[in-house]
Amino acid sequence: MSLIIFFFVLQLFACSRLSLANEGREHCLITPRPIMNMGAVLDLESIMGKQQKIAMEIAVQEFNNLSCSKMHLIVQNSRGNSARAIASGNVLFTNFLFHEC
Repeated sequence: MSLIIFFFVLQLFACSRLSLANEGREHCLITPRPIMNMGAVLDLESIMGKQQKIAMEIAVQEFNNLSCSKMHLIVQNSRGNSARAIASGNVLFTNFLFHEC
Protein backbone atom coordinates (compact mmCIF):
# COMPACT_ATOMS: atom_id res chain seq x y z
CA MET A 1 0.00 0.00 0.00
CA SER A 2 2.78 2.44 0.89
CA LEU A 3 4.49 1.69 -2.43
CA ILE A 4 1.35 2.75 -4.31
CA ILE A 5 1.20 5.99 -2.31
CA PHE A 6 4.88 6.62 -3.04
CA PHE A 7 4.39 6.26 -6.81
CA PHE A 8 1.27 8.45 -6.68
CA VAL A 9 3.17 11.22 -4.88
CA LEU A 10 6.09 10.80 -7.27
CA GLN A 11 3.76 11.18 -10.25
CA LEU A 12 2.19 14.32 -8.76
CA PHE A 13 5.63 15.76 -8.15
CA ALA A 14 6.73 15.04 -11.73
CA CYS A 15 3.58 16.59 -13.18
CA SER A 16 3.94 19.72 -11.07
CA ARG A 17 7.59 20.12 -12.11
CA LEU A 18 6.60 19.75 -15.77
CA SER A 19 3.89 22.40 -15.49
CA LEU A 20 6.28 24.76 -13.69
CA ALA A 21 8.86 24.30 -16.43
CA ASN A 22 6.29 25.07 -19.12
CA GLU A 23 5.08 28.18 -17.26
CA GLY A 24 8.65 29.35 -16.77
CA ARG A 25 9.41 29.26 -20.48
CA GLU A 26 6.19 30.89 -21.70
CA HIS A 27 6.78 34.34 -20.24
CA CYS A 28 10.33 34.51 -21.63
CA LEU A 29 9.55 34.16 -25.32
CA ILE A 30 9.74 37.89 -26.03
CA THR A 31 12.39 39.11 -23.60
CA PRO A 32 16.08 38.47 -24.26
CA ARG A 33 17.85 36.07 -21.94
CA PRO A 34 21.12 37.45 -20.58
CA ILE A 35 23.83 34.87 -19.97
CA MET A 36 25.33 34.60 -16.49
CA ASN A 37 28.61 32.73 -16.12
CA MET A 38 29.17 30.64 -13.01
CA GLY A 39 32.49 28.99 -12.28
CA ALA A 40 33.38 26.11 -10.00
CA VAL A 41 36.67 24.44 -9.15
CA LEU A 42 36.09 20.80 -8.23
CA ASP A 43 38.19 17.71 -7.69
CA LEU A 44 36.83 15.69 -10.61
CA GLU A 45 39.14 12.79 -9.79
CA SER A 46 37.06 11.97 -6.68
CA ILE A 47 33.54 10.58 -6.47
CA MET A 48 32.43 13.59 -4.41
CA GLY A 49 33.67 16.00 -7.09
CA LYS A 50 31.88 14.09 -9.84
CA GLN A 51 28.66 14.12 -7.81
CA GLN A 52 29.02 17.84 -7.16
CA LYS A 53 29.47 18.50 -10.87
CA ILE A 54 26.37 16.48 -11.75
CA ALA A 55 24.34 18.27 -9.06
CA MET A 56 25.48 21.66 -10.34
CA GLU A 57 24.66 20.74 -13.94
CA ILE A 58 21.16 19.65 -12.90
CA ALA A 59 20.66 22.88 -10.92
CA VAL A 60 21.82 25.00 -13.86
CA GLN A 61 19.54 23.09 -16.23
CA GLU A 62 16.54 23.63 -13.95
CA PHE A 63 17.42 27.30 -13.51
CA ASN A 64 17.63 27.76 -17.28
CA ASN A 65 14.26 26.04 -17.76
CA LEU A 66 12.45 28.07 -15.08
CA SER A 67 14.07 31.48 -15.50
CA CYS A 68 14.24 34.19 -18.13
CA SER A 69 18.00 34.33 -17.61
CA LYS A 70 20.48 31.78 -18.87
CA MET A 71 23.28 30.43 -16.71
CA HIS A 72 26.47 28.91 -18.11
CA LEU A 73 28.49 26.59 -15.85
CA ILE A 74 32.27 26.51 -16.24
CA VAL A 75 34.01 23.74 -14.28
CA GLN A 76 37.75 23.49 -13.71
CA ASN A 77 39.41 20.34 -12.35
CA SER A 78 41.68 20.85 -9.33
CA ARG A 79 42.79 17.17 -9.34
CA GLY A 80 42.80 17.24 -5.53
CA ASN A 81 45.56 19.85 -5.35
CA SER A 82 44.71 22.98 -3.34
CA ALA A 83 47.33 25.09 -5.14
CA ARG A 84 45.85 24.04 -8.48
CA ALA A 85 42.38 24.90 -7.13
CA ILE A 86 43.52 28.43 -6.28
CA ALA A 87 45.18 28.85 -9.68
CA SER A 88 42.10 27.51 -11.47
CA GLY A 89 39.92 29.87 -9.46
CA ASN A 90 42.05 32.80 -10.55
CA VAL A 91 41.85 31.67 -14.19
CA LEU A 92 38.07 31.37 -13.95
CA PHE A 93 37.79 34.74 -12.29
CA THR A 94 39.91 36.63 -14.81
CA ASN A 95 39.25 34.82 -18.09
CA PHE A 96 35.79 33.34 -18.04
CA LEU A 97 33.47 35.05 -15.59
CA PHE A 98 33.77 38.53 -17.05
CA HIS A 99 33.60 37.55 -20.71
CA GLU A 100 30.74 36.19 -22.78
CA CYS A 101 31.00 32.54 -23.72
